[in-house]
Amino acid sequence: MILPHAFDLADVKSAMEGMCVQQMAYQCKYYLKDSKQASKRRSMLLSCFHTLDDCRFTLETLEIAASIVDRYFASKDGTDLASKADSSVIRLVYMTGLYTAIKVAEPSCVSPYMVRLWAGRQFSEDEVTAMESRMLQAIGWRVSNPTVTAFVQHCMALLTDEFLVVPEDKTDFETIATYQAALSVLDHSLLNVEPSVIGLAAVKNALGEDVDYAADYITMVGDLLRIDPWSEEMEQTQSKLEKCEA
Repeated sequence: MILPHAFDLADVKSAMEGMCVQQMAYQCKYYLKDSKQASKRRSMLLSCFHTLDDCRFTLETLEIAASIVDRYFASKDGTDLASKADSSVIRLVYMTGLYTAIKVAEPSCVSPYMVRLWAGRQFSEDEVTAMESRMLQAIGWRVSNPTVTAFVQHCMALLTDEFLVVPEDKTDFETIATYQAALSVLDHSLLNVEPSVIGLAAVKNALGEDVDYAADYITMVGDLLRIDPWSEEMEQTQSKLEKCEA
């Protein structure tokens, strides 16, 4: 078994094809109106990042939380709320998105009370549950988005020894790519870039100098994802990922 749900490379490829279709249902339009909103988004997601890190949750959960929050703010209800809400309400949205993402992705859940503590008691437990219901309705209850991390994991499952100069380096490559995948949510300009594109960009960055040796692998994955791995868009995405820092 090379992934929890895949027993061979054919299963991996089939799963990736399904993820490419599924990601279309989670597309988010670019909703940020100015640099102030973009800065606030980054600040809030960094807070979520550190909360997850402190609690030893996976960073992939940050991607799910960001998707929930971004799609909510891109909705009519979210746009209306953002236009008249103060910073505490905006924080409530982000903390609620994180709360929901943890329930979806982690083996252990947290309570609304814990979310209240994370936010410095700025809002009540009832406000957390009420906001969750409001957000879920606005995004059509879609909370299982294919993450960049998931694309990275599937891409790496296809990276067999024949494509590597030193096969033992694969673990390091996957660690680097997975970390870049999680941090990709911090760059607002990647908000409406498909996770499949960002995932392959992270893999290419992780391969570093070995990317030329693995050119056939990169091309094969690009064909599978139906994207051009050597395009200008890919190069721009790689550059943005390299600048993402927590």
